[in-house]
Amino acid sequence: PVPRPRPRPRPVPKRAPVVKTPEQIVAEQLGHEHEDPNAGKEPAAVGIDPFAPPAPRRRGAKKPLSKTFLPPKTPARAEIFMVFVKKPADGLRVILELKKASDFVHYEDGFKARKLDPAFFLDTSGMGWRNRGETDLFRIAGKLGKAEASVLLRPALTYEPYTRTRRNIPQELATAGCKVAFVPSGNLDMFLGEVASLVRLGFDRTAAIQAMTSRPAEMLGLGAEIGTLKKGLRGDLTFLNGDPFAPGTRVTRVLLGGEQVWSEEDK
Repeated sequence: PVPRPRPRPRPVPKRAPVVKTPEQIVAEQLGHEHEDPNAGKEPAAVGIDPFAPPAPRRRGAKKPLSKTFLPPKTPARAEIFMVFVKKPADGLRVILELKKASDFVHYEDGFKARKLDPAFFLDTSGMGWRNRGETDLFRIAGKLGKAEASVLLRPALTYEPYTRTRRNIPQELATAGCKVAFVPSGNLDMFLGEVASLVRLGFDRTAAIQAMTSRPAEMLGLGAEIGTLKKGLRGDLTFLNGDPFAPGTRVTRVLLGGEQVWSEEDK
């Protein structure tokens, strides 16, 4: 038998080399088998969200949009809360709590341009139980004084962090030009004694009394009703049996709206 000649293999046409994008090369190296859907596409222009849904098409003639925004009417049950949203003519809208000096730096970076005009509550109790009473808030006394800021804080001495160096932050704030107001540290029976300790260390007596009476009233927007002894005010009075900052001084009578609500004799 004569052997049949084997068929010659057909020539394979040459294909153009596959050019892979850098994204595809990285995907292969990472073991990803899917194709990059964004390969070869131009990046989205700045300010355009490529994932945003398309704007709805309006049928008929296009109406121009109103350039003024009219807010909806406030429900009657929520009217009482609008005083906290709208800044009153007298009083504050924002009280910002600062635990560290860096908190004030963050406030300036993010909100100074918005002109919130806040009061600042300085939490001088310290960060954490290990460093109670240690704070670096004395470092921003100059900046707060330059802004003539209204400041709320406890009438207490503090320490510089990791030291036993005492700081009289209320005195430093008042000297810098701040409007200082005191809030009790917790026990109301010790409030006068705490303020008296600052007075004995140089805090001005008149400023100390204002920090307990007229300054807090002004910050709450109630300066035209309470806080001072003037004709036409509400007449909320506290009577003492001696110098407010003398040891052993105690409250004897309390009047609210001109009417006696508590007396030591009735106790």
